[in-house]
Amino acid sequence: MNKKLSPARLLFILAFFACAAIVYVWIVFSNTEAEILAGNIRYSHECGWITQDHAIPDGPRQLLRTIYQQNATRKDSFDITYRQTMKYSFLGKRLIAEAASTYRLATGMSKEQTDAATLLILMDVSEQFEDMQGSFPYKLISEGSSFRKGDLTGNLLAYYKALYSEPPDTVTSSLTWQAPDAALHRWQHESSQKQERFIPIQKDSLSRCFLWSLVAQAQSLNLSPKLINRKRDLYFE
Repeated sequence: MNKKLSPARLLFILAFFACAAIVYVWIVFSNTEAEILAGNIRYSHECGWITQDHAIPDGPRQLLRTIYQQNATRKDSFDITYRQTMKYSFLGKRLIAEAASTYRLATGMSKEQTDAATLLILMDVSEQFEDMQGSFPYKLISEGSSFRKGDLTGNLLAYYKALYSEPPDTVTSSLTWQAPDAALHRWQHESSQKQERFIPIQKDSLSRCFLWSLVAQAQSLNLSPKLINRKRDLYFE
């Protein structure tokens, strides 16, 4: 026999989930506030929001090197896998969430085409990674960072650093940054719009920010790395 919930019990359940939602939003907001004040999420007048720990060039640099090498040594085509991960401490262990895709590329590409193919793969996996962060069960540990403003722009800056071998200080000094307090005030008063694609939220930054020309150039070559496999994984290291 089905038992009906009493009004008191139903009210308790609704109150529990409401409180859980409030706590979750508070954790997400507090975490973002802390990252802005610590300088990990920064606002530049030219390129808008940039997440600094997404702007690390190690992954894009290795991807560039591998594609260069395979393009020069393979006969007809080759497969390349690129992955992005997030790491968390959980019950004394390191928990890894990973998004990875494998693509097939034809050999004989020019340097311009090789650079563009690298960026297109980076963009595709970055969007896959952000989408993973917003899906269950990954969103339980991602603290609301799925498609957060600044993340994809940070990935694009990482590619720029890898492509041109620019020292981080040189790139940083070429941008005009808001002070952390002013950046936090801007974040609090902006809309909660997500950056879900490699398109700037502030449309006028298309002309001000040197990063977006990289995307336009790569897309203009009409390259299409063939997707072979796509996967998500969650495991302990």
